[in-house]
Amino acid sequence: MEKIESSDVSAHSSNTDHIKEGFPWRDSPVTTEILSGIVQTTGWPGVVSAVGKWFGKEKRGLIFGIWNSHTSIGNILGSVIAGEFVETNWGVSFIVPGAIIAFGGFIIFLFLVENPSNVHCDLPTSGDDKGVVEFSLCLFFAKLVSYTFLYWLPLYIRSSTTLGPALSGDLSTLFDVGGIVGGIAAGVVSDYTGMYATTCSVMLTFAAPMLFVYEKFGTNNFSVNIILLLIAGLLVNGPYALITTAVSAELGTHHSLQGNSKALATVTAIIDGTGSIGAAVGPLLAGVISSRGWENVFYMLIISDIIALMVNNLQTSQSELIWHSLICNTYYRAYFNSIPHNYFLLNEVKF
Repeated sequence: MEKIESSDVSAHSSNTDHIKEGFPWRDSPVTTEILSGIVQTTGWPGVVSAVGKWFGKEKRGLIFGIWNSHTSIGNILGSVIAGEFVETNWGVSFIVPGAIIAFGGFIIFLFLVENPSNVHCDLPTSGDDKGVVEFSLCLFFAKLVSYTFLYWLPLYIRSSTTLGPALSGDLSTLFDVGGIVGGIAAGVVSDYTGMYATTCSVMLTFAAPMLFVYEKFGTNNFSVNIILLLIAGLLVNGPYALITTAVSAELGTHHSLQGNSKALATVTAIIDGTGSIGAAVGPLLAGVISSRGWENVFYMLIISDIIALMVNNLQTSQSELIWHSLICNTYYRAYFNSIPHNYFLLNEVKF
């Protein structure tokens, strides 16, 4: 099943799976998922381009951070819908999201103004940042971690605790709740400092040890699970949200593009498309590695976060270099010095 899901994400994330419920091609789920993902891939570049054209560099991070919360809200809604019908009628969990997205598309078609110039508004000023390749590769690994959680977290919670499937699905939505806060926080900090790369690096720096902590202590009791899920979601989804929105808009309006109206959507497609490959690879790897123990899945996610941090450092400007050196030195000293002590304290307790 993880291979079928990955075939969809490799084209892009999907909410149109309900199509296969009523057509003969339901016997070919891989083909259906690929076609569904291809349809969905048109969405993200278009909406980032539309929003990006309306806002200049000032407070762009905050605006996109709030706006991007719709992705986590959608994940939460999807998990709740699936959990509601998981033991009764799975087909409804595909039909309801399909109806929601169709209604949303109809509203956008009627009311969306794509360009400020269409209503005689001034165009926003463009930014000066570069780094499409670096941010694309960083998003590859950041999205790998995020989507692995999205697909596998309910199963992990169910297998490592005594919770049922419905409650496990509901509990997993807290990861996305933390992601909403993380996206907004990353946007606010990047607006205040003007340092997109450093903002991502700080969150990635703390995300890796937080995944380690969640794997070791998350099943101790229900309250600890909730707290750690919220923090992990904040740290993991913060950089992901910032790169796919504010950073993409910043790079797409670079002065070297000479006002090309199609450039913003193209840059967004390149960055998010690269990230979507990671979103396909992550759940697929998790399916293979989980057979050897869930701790190995978390080690894979931790390594991915560290690689994302290293790639993101390639985008660091000279003004940000001191901050990166301080952050990395503090992280590695604290994290690795704690491992020998924590090793003997770990004791997983079921609840």
